[in-house]
Amino acid sequence: MDTQKSIINLDEKLFEADTYYGKVFENLDDAVQELKDGIKKNTYFTGLCTKCDADGNLTVDINGVTCIMERNEVSVPNDEEGDVHKGLCQKKVGSYIKAKVVRIENENEENQEIYLSRRGLIKEVRDYYEKNLNVGVTVSGKIMNIDEKKGVFVDIGGDIIGIIPRNLLENLFVTNLTDHVSIGEKVQSIVFELKKNNDGNIVHLVLDRKSLLPKFSKLATNYKRGEVVLAKIKSIQKNGIYCSLDKHLDIICDFDNQIYRTNQNVRVRINSVKYDKQRITGTILEKI
Repeated sequence: MDTQKSIINLDEKLFEADTYYGKVFENLDDAVQELKDGIKKNTYFTGLCTKCDADGNLTVDINGVTCIMERNEVSVPNDEEGDVHKGLCQKKVGSYIKAKVVRIENENEENQEIYLSRRGLIKEVRDYYEKNLNVGVTVSGKIMNIDEKKGVFVDIGGDIIGIIPRNLLENLFVTNLTDHVSIGEKVQSIVFELKKNNDGNIVHLVLDRKSLLPKFSKLATNYKRGEVVLAKIKSIQKNGIYCSLDKHLDIICDFDNQIYRTNQNVRVRINSVKYDKQRITGTILEKI
């Protein structure tokens, strides 16, 4: 498979930013007026979700203006007749989200309420993916959760969550997923498995990250037998001590009479570089 053949890059307007550098208004009235004008202009605004109430409704701050996003305006449920899952709403707290102003209640009173919707944005992304997302396509996403047993969960936009299983994360032995990726990190991966329901919504998405990473044959050219290099102990297994030479390259060292701990820096001598087995072996000379 040519991993670079098909790459999806969503239109910038469909992305929800990690941070927002919005306008700075001299007073709150100007900020409110821009939101009101946005109804006619069909403008997307970015705001910080600060709260999710017990019913799943969100409070969103846009340039100092407190707005409301009702539960079923947060996303488009996979079941069009169902409600947006409350857990999805709760996960928006602390995130920057894009939305449009849909209505203003009590507009001429002090207790006016500005209501937002994100459904249109989600529908645009899902419609785009319905036409363009296929097995073998490369997509970008943000890591939302890491489960050491199940894998890494990635949001590729449109509230579509895919999973990178442990065996598709790296080209080397993985002890702890958090040694290789972190929540909030942006990653590229290839669509490995894709299933849709009768409505055309994605219900199962498996992603492959390791196929896009540098191959052993390329990384290993920087290391030769007899060289002494700096490494960090990653894990201690039955067949040896795994040390990191590079973010995507390990060296397996023999046991000796010393006591070692993970994350410890060590000086290592390279004993062999085996391209056929994709394996580098060595001996720990001393702790650092």
